[in-house]
Formats: sequence, structure tokens, C-alpha cells
Amino acid sequence: MLSVRGAEHERLDPMLDACMAAHQERLDEDRQVEFKSKAKAFVRSYGFLGAILSYRHPAREKLSRFLNFLIPKLPALKKEDLSKDVLEAIDKDS
Repeated sequence: MLSVRGAEHERLDPMLDACMAAHQERLDEDRQVEFKSKAKAFVRSYGFLGAILSYRHPAREKLSRFLNFLIPKLPALKKEDLSKDVLEAIDKDS
């Protein structure tokens, strides 16, 4: 017997795979990073606000659940080396 989360995941897998393929085909790497970052921010914010406020918005609830399953399936992209910009900004003479 599948758990509720397992059953949801099993039903969503084909749809998530299609979304992941479209994500990779239609977006360049910068847009993929931007999408994944914004999706994570939405899930965190919605989860936090849902915990402290008593509002329910069915469309946002569905989006949050969908993104919770989709985000782990999205590929991990190369991370920018942020230290490069920091080192260039430091005035080494002073």
C-alpha cells in the first residue's frame, strides 16, 4: 500500500518528467537557474506564510505541492564562483 505522498508522487512522475524535459529544452542555463531559484523561494515563502496565516488559496497550494515534487527532479546546474567578484572588488592597496 502506497502512502499518500507516494501515491501523489507516482501519479505526478510522468507529468514532472515532461515538465523537466520542457524546462531543459526551452530555457537556457541562466533561465534554468533563475526558475529553480524562484521556485524554491516560492515554496519556502508559501510554506512559511501558510504556517502563520490562516488563509488558503487552492491554486497556490497546488503550485506549492507541484513544485515540491518538481524541484528535486530539476538538474543541479553549475554554481557561479562568487568569490571571483568579491576578490576583484577588494582594494588590495589599502
